[in-house]
Amino acid sequence: MDRYTNKSGNEYTLNAGVNQGDAIQRLGKFEDMYDALMQEQHTIVSKMEALKAEGKSDTATYKQLFANRLKNTELLGKISIFID
Repeated sequence: MDRYTNKSGNEYTLNAGVNQGDAIQRLGKFEDMYDALMQEQHTIVSKMEALKAEGKSDTATYKQLFANRLKNTELLGKISIFID
């Protein structure tokens, strides 16, 4: 991925030749991805709780959801390092 910005200290500026509209579009797509990850995480947790309530916490489905939850947690954690 080509960088649209240059970081100097805690400040960012657009690289030469980068259109501000293109940078805004990319930021919007990033925000969409983050929102989708958060929504997926909530959905996974809800499904896991339902399976656990039904006594199905030893199923392959539950285990796959658990793995997906861990993956999303790691991704969201890495993202939060840079945006908080």
